[in-house]
Amino acid sequence: MMNPHENRIWKPGPAIIADGPRLEPSHAQPASSFIQIVSRRKGTIALFSLVCGVVAFAVTVPQTRLYRSHVSLEFAGLNDNLLNTREIDPLATGDNSSQAFINTEARILESKPLLERVIKAVRSHQKPPDEGSGKDSSRRKALNELTPALLLSRLQVRPVEITRLIDIYVEWTDPDTAADLANTLAGEYMSLSTEARVSSTLRTSGWLTQQLDDARHKLEKAESALQEYARRSNLIFAGDDGSISQARLREIQDEYSRAQADRVSKQAAFESLIAQKPDEVTASLRDSALQDYQLKLSELDRQLADLLTTYQPSYPKVQRLKSQIEQVKKDYDRQHEGVLSRLRNEYQAAVKREDMLSRSYQSQQGVVTKEAGATVDYNILKREADTNRAVYEGMLQKVKSYAIASAMQPSNVRVVDPAEAPSYPYKPKAALITVFGVLGGVFMGLVWVGVRDKGDINVEYPGQTQTVLRAHELGVVPSARLDPYIGGKRSRQLLGSPEKTSAGNVADDGLNYRFETAMWFCKSSLVAESIRSIRTSLLSRHGNEGCDVFLVTSLTPGQGKTSLVSNLGIAYAELGMRVLIMDADVRSPRLHRVFGKRNDSGLTTLLEHPEQRDHAYLAQSTDVPCLSLLSSGPYKPGVSSSSLFHSEPMATLLQNLRHQYDVILIDTPPLTLADARILGPLANGVVIVLRAGAVRLDSVLAAEQRLTQDGSHVLGTVLNDWDPRSNGYGVYPDRYHESSSYQTA
Repeated sequence: MMNPHENRIWKPGPAIIADGPRLEPSHAQPASSFIQIVSRRKGTIALFSLVCGVVAFAVTVPQTRLYRSHVSLEFAGLNDNLLNTREIDPLATGDNSSQAFINTEARILESKPLLERVIKAVRSHQKPPDEGSGKDSSRRKALNELTPALLLSRLQVRPVEITRLIDIYVEWTDPDTAADLANTLAGEYMSLSTEARVSSTLRTSGWLTQQLDDARHKLEKAESALQEYARRSNLIFAGDDGSISQARLREIQDEYSRAQADRVSKQAAFESLIAQKPDEVTASLRDSALQDYQLKLSELDRQLADLLTTYQPSYPKVQRLKSQIEQVKKDYDRQHEGVLSRLRNEYQAAVKREDMLSRSYQSQQGVVTKEAGATVDYNILKREADTNRAVYEGMLQKVKSYAIASAMQPSNVRVVDPAEAPSYPYKPKAALITVFGVLGGVFMGLVWVGVRDKGDINVEYPGQTQTVLRAHELGVVPSARLDPYIGGKRSRQLLGSPEKTSAGNVADDGLNYRFETAMWFCKSSLVAESIRSIRTSLLSRHGNEGCDVFLVTSLTPGQGKTSLVSNLGIAYAELGMRVLIMDADVRSPRLHRVFGKRNDSGLTTLLEHPEQRDHAYLAQSTDVPCLSLLSSGPYKPGVSSSSLFHSEPMATLLQNLRHQYDVILIDTPPLTLADARILGPLANGVVIVLRAGAVRLDSVLAAEQRLTQDGSHVLGTVLNDWDPRSNGYGVYPDRYHESSSYQTA
């Protein structure tokens, strides 16, 4: 399979910046770092809070103590239309429990006349001068100086929203006086409300009584005039039907109408009988005897027809049947004549009765016509009397109803929560002001600490860089000084600490026992396990196809990048992969001393003599299988390492080495120098090593931005020398091989 890096040749080009949002450094300060700053400055913050609390309390000492008393009034919905009293009471209203009504009553509670009544009533509650103590004397003096304006300034009336309640608050220098003022205000308001209702009732009752007397006089006058006119006109009336003549005329008219209808009915029946045939007449008469004769004739005709079908007309039985038929017809004719005679007589009688009623109606109509003029005047007087009678009866009913309703209406105001003498002052609230003073001091202390320690937010714990960087956190290396498994076998040197031995080109023979090789000598330590975790993170981000070139750098010296490179190389070699560790820190090389190798030739030699094609002889094998070292080589102070790295031979060298190794780890100087930025685009990715508590978070963000702008791919960060105890994660167990996790601190 073709190596994906086989044709990679170094050339300058535009910066490649990864997509995605990035936080600015000013927004990249996590809350936990600020908490650490606060923890360091907690004494200063406590001093601020103490001073501000004392000052706040001192401010309340000279202030006058005011006691606040409270009383609640409830306004019940009053039925002001009881027994329809709203129709006669001009002051009745249908809005006596709405929020507008409650707000109006609240303003009345603040009115000057009511406050004057309250002051007068409270002064009447005072004890005589000879019974009071010094406190009573001061209270009496304060009440004597009390005015409505002063009481209004100490009074608060608050309608409670969406309820029919009003809260009354009174502030005074004496708790008993405050309660007395509140209760007196509620009592005087209820008395004033009752007095107003009684006064309104009395005025309305007087007006109604006067109107009732006027209506009675008018009714009496109208009835007297009606009776006098009827007596003078000799009119006799039959109740509501009018005069007797009119009643008689209506009776004759009704009887005459019925006679006409009867005559028309009988005339129509008689004339129709005359015009019809005998058979049809019989059907019209509907006489039962005639109908029987018809049925009998029909039966005899049927029998005769049956006999004629068998016998001759001269047959005796046929002759006898014909004789019966002739006799029945004679009986039928006699009955028919009788019926016609009866109908004729009834018709003639109806005509005579109609004529008689017609003459009586005309005669009675003349009598009624003579009385018509007098009746009209009488009806006018009668309607006037009826109107006055209706007015009087309605007014009388309303007066009686209003008297009953007025007696039944109670007060619609009641005291829900009477005022009691408060046990502690309402103003000034010394405890609350002191608490606010303390909180203000804490806030001022936090601001002062934040301003003073602005920017001093260091990378302290795992996951902190995830909030600001696009790159991931590859792993965490705990502090080796806390690892009990290697604590007794280590030298004086800590993992990643600067080495203080004299410089030389040749170190001690063999692999040195130090923390840079903890992966080899202490395979079961927590440090070794953390290195394997970092190796797993790198393997998960790049496949096993082709050679992976990783550049390891840091922001400042002493971060532990060299220790990470050496241990990470040993970790890859454990997997049987061909690993090359390249020391590109030509100014301060250390890897050759870690692995006990010479440094008389190396990377600088290959870059200064690019015509040499065989690089294998400069890559020295180590005591770790599958692990090789390309040391930095001799450094000439007059030669710039940046010029050596920023060249095509360096890119060609890496391209050739990719064919020989599976993994190449490059140890570079810190990012304060340009070497790491130059070599970054030539590698598959850059790993930034951060020592816990020694690097600012905004500096890490700036470094990632610079590397990304240069075209480097930042794989992630490694937090080195992390103390789990500093962030509450816990401590190491006594024997790591006996426990696989941290213990709770």
